[in-house]
Amino acid sequence: MSTREWPISYWHYVPGSSSPIQMMRGAMKCMDCGGVKKGETVLISTDTNKLRIAESLAGAAYAVGATPIIIMIPPVRTHGAQLPEPVVAAFREADVFLQPSTWSQTHTKARVEAIKAGKRG
Repeated sequence: MSTREWPISYWHYVPGSSSPIQMMRGAMKCMDCGGVKKGETVLISTDTNKLRIAESLAGAAYAVGATPIIIMIPPVRTHGAQLPEPVVAAFREADVFLQPSTWSQTHTKARVEAIKAGKRG
């Protein structure tokens, strides 16, 4: 898709696909890269702005035989803001975690503890 098809002012931004059907190929790649296997639990931590992406990831997890769990919170308004403790606990328990969110969850206690516990994300 070229930027000429969109009336946008930022040359580096092209709106992505928003249909779950259109996002399924990418969601399946996430399952492949995460090594998601049948019977595993896939935690998808998202916010209200990215629910459609989370639903596509959940569909892909289900398609490979995993159990998807979506946790949705309001956007936190800053990168690296700590997540509520129940979310942190869910990260520790899942086999794989994914974090489609408006603000980055990469440098959070939830992700750090999950990686230390041997989880994939």
